[in-house]
Amino acid sequence: MEVERKTRIKLFATDLDRTLVDDSGRISAFTEKTIRKCMDEGFLFTFATGRQASAMWRLRDVIPVNAPAICSNGSEIVDVFTGKVYHRETVSSDFVLEFVEFCLANSIDFDCRADKFECANIKCVYLPVMLRRQKEALAAGREPQGIFYIHNVNELPPAGEYVKLLAWTPNNEILLKVREFCDRFPEVTTTSSVKGLLEIAPAGNSKGSGVMHLCEVLGLNKDEICVFGDYINDLPMFRAAGMSVAVGNADDEVKKKATFVTSSNNEDGVANAVLRICSGEFG
Repeated sequence: MEVERKTRIKLFATDLDRTLVDDSGRISAFTEKTIRKCMDEGFLFTFATGRQASAMWRLRDVIPVNAPAICSNGSEIVDVFTGKVYHRETVSSDFVLEFVEFCLANSIDFDCRADKFECANIKCVYLPVMLRRQKEALAAGREPQGIFYIHNVNELPPAGEYVKLLAWTPNNEILLKVREFCDRFPEVTTTSSVKGLLEIAPAGNSKGSGVMHLCEVLGLNKDEICVFGDYINDLPMFRAAGMSVAVGNADDEVKKKATFVTSSNNEDGVANAVLRICSGEFG
């Protein structure tokens, strides 16, 4: 396999879940080899994810990257190897209090994510994942992310820089109420990366704003950026980049907005698209 360089693109930025990684949560040997070949040829490669920066240590040795990562849906731009923060915005503590109070009053699962800890209701559907990640950190000799179980707002830590808040419910009507609640506060914005989940970030932040911040950091213009995604939270970065690619399993609306559609995440969609782009097929 040879990677050519017949394109204006200099940076590839990809969503992770259901885009770069397959349904088992892995990347294939072919995809990894393709990315490494691209980096050897001088291309930049990174990811744009809803996951917070403090969780990226799990991926940095598995998914090859050589540029700062867009994390927390654009609220953070971080070098996953050195920990250097190029950009970070946080949700106001006043809103966090209102949000937690609302979720507790309506029996809605929530998770408030700060750099060193998370706060969630005791029956949060995401709790098993949080506990698993604690064990992974301990096994790797790292300090685990703290978990605070919240029964009332007075149990929230007195100080916390929250980069992302989450609300889960399988009930679409209740999820709409959460969105309507958040819409009352101009200091936050909402998006979603999967059905049944609402993600809350500081206003003005999205994967699109993350792409623009990363362009400033790297001295690139939008026409030199190609992004990959599968869901509606990826659309802002589709608009911010010169080229956008939807994987074959992407939401129909995402496919409509993409420059082109590649194969699915289970069929090396990102790697196949990268090879086509590098060959000059799309300029």
